[in-house]
Amino acid sequence: IGAELHRRLASELQDLVNTGVLEIREALLEAGYAPSAVPLDDAGAPPPRENVTAERWLRPSSAHPHVWRLSVEGGPCAGKTSGMAALRQAIVERGRGRYLAFATPELATVFFSLGAMSHGSFLNYEDAEYRVFTARVLLCQIAFEELWAQGADAALHRPATVGGAGGRLGARAILLTDRDALDAKAFTLPADPEQTVAWEDVVHAGGKLLGRPDLTQAELVRRYQLGVLILQTIAVLHGRLNPAGYNAHCIGARTSNAVRKESVEEAARNDDLMFRAYEDVYPKDLICHITNDVDDWGWKANAAADCAWLHINRLASRGRVFA
Repeated sequence: IGAELHRRLASELQDLVNTGVLEIREALLEAGYAPSAVPLDDAGAPPPRENVTAERWLRPSSAHPHVWRLSVEGGPCAGKTSGMAALRQAIVERGRGRYLAFATPELATVFFSLGAMSHGSFLNYEDAEYRVFTARVLLCQIAFEELWAQGADAALHRPATVGGAGGRLGARAILLTDRDALDAKAFTLPADPEQTVAWEDVVHAGGKLLGRPDLTQAELVRRYQLGVLILQTIAVLHGRLNPAGYNAHCIGARTSNAVRKESVEEAARNDDLMFRAYEDVYPKDLICHITNDVDDWGWKANAAADCAWLHINRLASRGRVFA
């Protein structure tokens, strides 16, 4: 995409995240934290409110008819980061010039890296912080997807490069979203009975930030024309707990996430909560659940690509676009 568009998108992304961090900080101060004890990085001066709360983020899929979204979900240490990279490559290769592929970042990780929820450890849990955190992540997820869709549209309309889809009549972009706007459903009531925050309250709070207090779960589902791809955590192998594999590959400083805290049992529980939450809201033909039936990452990545490609071909053949 052009340098000017790149700068604008980067500036808007920073404004969105900074505003969210500042609101989380305010929630902690109101809960009694001293300013020096609030575990969030200083985000600086807040940007103008109208730049980050406008309803313009919640645009229908028809606003970007050549950009199709596929949500990629997964429990702790499911291989989501590696899976996204493999999926992007597979889509471009299998598409033979018909598709470009893009991927959004994981918003919860962005906020964790700035100190939210005690840097993702959830130590000293504050209900007020979690309420602001989940609503802000929902808003940023929707906004980031819109900004990435704008970038994808721009890429589709640039002159075609060798082997690329840019500028080609009928070309489309596949936007892989690292989690989606429904992610918090698995970690709120009623899906997780151990929580105190309700999913309907998260949707309502996120909707208010967007200028849409009547926002519904069904609207969020319709955003993902290609459905959801769920990768099973490595904590489960052949349907049983896999402590040896999980502890070796997922716990410790040399793993993909040095601050991961979930035990093998907690990882398996989170994985189950996620699958049940998505099974409850997505049409069955739009859910791909890639389980660890074989202890081989290459097999898992290929299975994920096959399922994603099935959804892409099915949507292409139907001309199916959600409003």
